[in-house]
Amino acid sequence: MGGFDLGFLSVHTGDFQDQPGQNFTVARIRKEVLDRSYVGAIFTSREGGGSNRVAGIDGNLVLKEHLTVSGLLSGSSDSDVSSKQWARQIGARWKDDFLEAGFNYLDIDPEFDPGVGFVRRRDRLIGTEWSFKPRPASKKIRQLVITPALIYFHNDEGVLRTRRAELQFVTSFESGDRIFFDFENRAERLFRPFRIDPSVTLPGGLYQWNAGGVSFRSFIGRKISGSVGVDIGDFYDGTKHSLDLAADFRPNENIHLSPSSVSYTHLTLPTNREV
Repeated sequence: MGGFDLGFLSVHTGDFQDQPGQNFTVARIRKEVLDRSYVGAIFTSREGGGSNRVAGIDGNLVLKEHLTVSGLLSGSSDSDVSSKQWARQIGARWKDDFLEAGFNYLDIDPEFDPGVGFVRRRDRLIGTEWSFKPRPASKKIRQLVITPALIYFHNDEGVLRTRRAELQFVTSFESGDRIFFDFENRAERLFRPFRIDPSVTLPGGLYQWNAGGVSFRSFIGRKISGSVGVDIGDFYDGTKHSLDLAADFRPNENIHLSPSSVSYTHLTLPTNREV
């Protein structure tokens, strides 16, 4: 409408047992700018048994041909929280045929609560990923992709919660087949005991481990194709081995079937109890 994308939805639920009815309202406006970019705003409201409101602005700007910058700022107010809580994000990505590079920062206050929606985790996130994609002078290899990545989560007090350092090598062949090699160093802090299985509970603390894997994916354009992958390494303070198999069948260009897939994971923890 007038160059703007507009959206509005309001839903009222009825009473159910001891749960009173509630009203959910969402309003969204977005405007395209600079050809492939946009800026927008959103408002949500949840009323009934208390009130929750969220308002935010966001944007995605394509600057030149290969550079994209994005960001958001959102605040929530809730009848059960005395202060306003915020979520902030800014990121940038460069993408061309040889290089992809990205950086992202996300900061969510401990009590930020979108009453119409959800938050995966209320942490501070810093992440970066680079992909180098040379095309060697080879009749068999189409492209190599080397991707180091690092993601770091900490809470509002600066205490590490999660860290993942990854390195992936991908070889794409002219046939359409691909081979993947993955290496990971991971840290995870458990702030309380974690019951990973009815018979196994991991004590709280900081865990660090390494793991690696290799997988092969055949060209999906063939009548019969598939993939196989193996992962081996540590898992918290134990070990992990996994195997993944999948098959695809394409009788013609309009039908693609995935009739079967199998995933097997074997964990051994230091209690000598296996999962």
